[in-house]
Parts: sequence; structure tokens; C-alpha cells
Amino acid sequence: MKLSFIDGDTYVFMDQESFEQFELAKEDLGDNAGYLSPDDDFEMEITFYESKPVGVVLPILVQRTITYCEPGIKGDTSGKSFKPATLDTGIEVQVPLFCDIGTKIMLDTRDGSFAERVK
Repeated sequence: MKLSFIDGDTYVFMDQESFEQFELAKEDLGDNAGYLSPDDDFEMEITFYESKPVGVVLPILVQRTITYCEPGIKGDTSGKSFKPATLDTGIEVQVPLFCDIGTKIMLDTRDGSFAERVK
């Protein structure tokens, strides 16, 4: 299924074969909500319990865009230094100092960690 749209705190998913829609509350998605945007083009699995959707299984890596972060200090490349960054979905993650506003990154959805910069 794919995320079709977000209506307040309700996430609406559509089955790509039957075009049937399923709604999940943001609280049911938990931390996974921070990785989802209607602009995404990836498919995911929806977990059902007694014919009712209860959660999603995301891909391991998802692409997000940095919308805000402080500039890195030039020349500070010793070791693995990170800084906080806000993403297009509103969540905050730690990214390497070389990342700036507008940088597209891949995140590991298992732990929310930075995986790589998208070229």
C-alpha cells in the first residue's frame, strides 16, 4: 500500500491493486509517522488485526529532506560529529556536519539514524 494523504492526525493508505482505502491514526503509527509523507513513492505493508489496520511495516531506508539545521563548523571533521536537523516530516534526527538545509538523506527506519546522503 501507499500513503495517499494525511488528514489532520489520520493517515489514509490505499491498496495499489484494489484501490481500497484504510485509515490509521497518528498515535497507532507511533514513531513511524515521522518517516511518512504523501509525497513518498514507496510501498509498505499494513498490519491488520481482526480486519482492522493497526500498523505499518516501513522499508528499511527512506529518503527525507532537511528543512532546518545549523550550519556545520568549517574544518570540524574530526571523528563522527553530528548535529540536530529537522526533516520535511517534522521529526528531528542527528546528521553529519556536512549536511545543510535542502540536503536529501536516507534514514534507517529501524532506529532513526542517518544512513547516507542522497546524490
